[in-house]
Amino acid sequence: MARKIEYDMEQILQKHNEEVAKINSLKEQSASARSDRVVFSNLFKKIEKEIKQHQDLYRETIIRTEIMRQSKEMKGEDGKVRLDSMDEMDVKD
Repeated sequence: MARKIEYDMEQILQKHNEEVAKINSLKEQSASARSDRVVFSNLFKKIEKEIKQHQDLYRETIIRTEIMRQSKEMKGEDGKVRLDSMDEMDVKD
């Protein structure tokens, strides 16, 4: 009878140790996941910032291109500003 109790206690202790090992493994995985999340979060913020900068640059380029195109349309072959082009701009606005 004492041997049976000792055997049962050893089995319970072994299961307990296995569960503690699983818990520790999960804690390590959780810590690793948290660390990865911080890294990816910082990377995501950096990428968002770069995208915004490129969007701003793209908008500026589009505006400058449009201004240059309108400026060229207003000039004739001789390089002088055509008055009829100025009137067209007023009508468009």
